[in-house]
Amino acid sequence: MAPAFVLEGTVIRGKQLGRELGFPTANLPLPEGEIPENGVYAARVCVDGGEWMDAILNQGAHPTFAEGMHTVEIHLLDRREDLYDRHICVEYLAFLREEKTFSSGQELSAQIAQDVQTAKEILAKLR
Repeated sequence: MAPAFVLEGTVIRGKQLGRELGFPTANLPLPEGEIPENGVYAARVCVDGGEWMDAILNQGAHPTFAEGMHTVEIHLLDRREDLYDRHICVEYLAFLREEKTFSSGQELSAQIAQDVQTAKEILAKLR
């Protein structure tokens, strides 16, 4: 298996769209330079040098809401923590799917729920 891509940064405030869909996210600006392709990934996150936690992330432009700004949105699996202004380290572990446009927030939310389940299964195998 290839080494994981690692991204570090301080969590910034987003537009709260993930929270409205039932999947709150920690947002990081997309760095300059070589990065993985846009899409959805199973990941692990370390907050302020603490323990590693399972997560799912979306990297890209968020086409369903025509936001346009490229960011990385990370959703912790089975955890709820306020991560604003905290330093996080994110390991991209497995590519799940390409980013795509959905016809509604409800359709997007259903897909995220499927992505979360897929990520949990993959991350359980990586332990």
